[in-house]
Amino acid sequence: MKKLRPLPNFSRLADWAAEAIITIAGLAVILTLAAMPALMLKEAAPLFLPPGLKPLGKIESPEKLDPGQVAALIVSADLSGKNRAAGLLARDGRLAFAVPGEGGMAFLPWRPLTGSAAAIRQAENLGGGKFSLLREDGVLNLAQIDLEFASDGKGGTVVEPAARILLEVEMGGETAPPLYAMLRGDGASHQALAVYADGTVREKRLAPPRGLLRRGGGIASEREARIRLPASLSAAALNRSGDTLYLGTGEGDLIKVDLSGDSDSEIAWEAVPAFPDRRPVTALAFLNGDYALAVGDGLGGTSVWFPRRENGEFRLRRAVAWPIGGGAVEAITPSLRDRSFLSLRRDGSLSWFHSTTARELLAVPARNPKPGLLAVSSRGDNLLSLGSDGNLEFQAMDSAYPEAGWNGFFRRLLYEGYERAAFVWQSTAPESGEPKLSLVPLVWGSVKAAAFAMLFATPLALAAAVFLSQFAPPAWRACLKPVVEMLAAVPSVVVGFLAALWLAPLLESRLRFFLGDQPYDQRNSLVIAVALGFAVIPNIFSLAEDAISAVPNSLAAAALALGASKWQAVRGVVLPAAAPGIFTAVMFGLGRAVGETMIVLMAAGNTPIISLSPYNGMRTLSANIAVEMPEAPVGGVLFRTLFLCSLLLFALTLGINLTAEILGHRLRRKYGSP
Repeated sequence: MKKLRPLPNFSRLADWAAEAIITIAGLAVILTLAAMPALMLKEAAPLFLPPGLKPLGKIESPEKLDPGQVAALIVSADLSGKNRAAGLLARDGRLAFAVPGEGGMAFLPWRPLTGSAAAIRQAENLGGGKFSLLREDGVLNLAQIDLEFASDGKGGTVVEPAARILLEVEMGGETAPPLYAMLRGDGASHQALAVYADGTVREKRLAPPRGLLRRGGGIASEREARIRLPASLSAAALNRSGDTLYLGTGEGDLIKVDLSGDSDSEIAWEAVPAFPDRRPVTALAFLNGDYALAVGDGLGGTSVWFPRRENGEFRLRRAVAWPIGGGAVEAITPSLRDRSFLSLRRDGSLSWFHSTTARELLAVPARNPKPGLLAVSSRGDNLLSLGSDGNLEFQAMDSAYPEAGWNGFFRRLLYEGYERAAFVWQSTAPESGEPKLSLVPLVWGSVKAAAFAMLFATPLALAAAVFLSQFAPPAWRACLKPVVEMLAAVPSVVVGFLAALWLAPLLESRLRFFLGDQPYDQRNSLVIAVALGFAVIPNIFSLAEDAISAVPNSLAAAALALGASKWQAVRGVVLPAAAPGIFTAVMFGLGRAVGETMIVLMAAGNTPIISLSPYNGMRTLSANIAVEMPEAPVGGVLFRTLFLCSLLLFALTLGINLTAEILGHRLRRKYGSP
């Protein structure tokens, strides 16, 4: 007889499958919750990484040139950052280019640029490949020097250098050529400025040729002024718009020359003693944005100055300074991308500063061979230096995010044009603007919105919970509790819409009579208190009512039996026994208020300010993420800052929940709750 197999145990199989599914789902939820802050931390962490310089290699120049024989360096890199090219402009007017070749960097033959026997005294990089060149004979040239990258058709890259003189202006004085001369302008018109040793400032404005025959043009107007110099000139800098000139003297003075206005207006100037110890000003340079001035002195100190409003007038004042040392500052090389700049001292030490955050990003000690000239690429990611041995060295500049860091996010900073240091959030700025990324106003806005909402919602929610659980008839409780809880299902966008378009104008019309001339924003903290409080009330009410109803009736009955009134029994017995649940309900509502987005986005005014007034608006962390997200390029400083905002919001809500759990546990232990 054939023996039958036993049927499989389907019940055990089902148990095993259910256990596996539940385990996998639970682990997936836990891992997802852990991955969220991990992802936010991963994206925000680079904001706090230190900058660095990475050597990329050296290039032997075609001649062992002394840095004193070189007027300027040119550096360029393609978008990938893998291909770089360099240029040398010698003082005798010749150009040489180092471009990528099969065996590394190869120098192309020297080529003439100026076509003059007069040596180049001064060269200034104007950006965009343009250079202002002052020759020994007093002639000022505007040169265009480009290093363009192109494909060679074989998967490689070739560099096509081009150089030409665009403009030539005679700026020689009657007895001596100028000490400093600069060219500014575009294709329509140009401005030539010369400064002479006796304090004479001469400006020439040139008009372009007109018509098909290109006739006319030349000098359109000319003016000059004589400045009474406190001491001999030692440095000069002109902004890109050509309306402000700064001069430094050998006895520590800064002279501001106002060149704004037309050719008929006078050239105004004022002198400011920069250093009480009269140490000389050795280097000047305008930072990106043409407002702040970087100043190097004879003791190796570096500072940043800009005009600040005092008693209704703008005065040139020092904004930030760094320690002295290393010998006189020989050169200041600003970045064309942000407010950072390099300061080169006489002993060869190099410092990398950021003006806005007052940070020294990097300090490079003196080394041999000592760098003599510096050039930074237009994107601020490549540094080219000419050493005392006559060779060129490429370095990759990893500035990380100089606008960020602890200083940029959480310290009070003095921004350009501001009267005093402040916490400011202004991520969108005009071209060459100064980003302001303080998170303090956003954290303040989140706390303020939640605090006003809780002041409004907590008394109402708790009063309703006590009434329905202890005083209302059972039929009322069965009817009203579901109605209040259903309010939590109202979309927050609807609440925000009503608050912004109906409640805000209504409150303004009712309060305007009592406020008088007091400043009042229509979308303010009072509107947020009502609107956000309305969204929070159902959560607090539901949990608090459940906690109060869970108190055994025997406790209240015992109090009533001892002669207590109904309210005395509730106040002295029921509420203390329900305190852990009530506290948890309030903290849950607080966490909901802190994380709310749509209501504060629509009804708070989105003004990132720090104010205690209930008549002002605010911007919260959550609303800021929603507002700024479309403007944040992937990988940029704003992109990562928004991840930091989300991380702060996560930490804030996590802290609230942990506090609720810890204090709730202590209350349960104190009052004997399970």
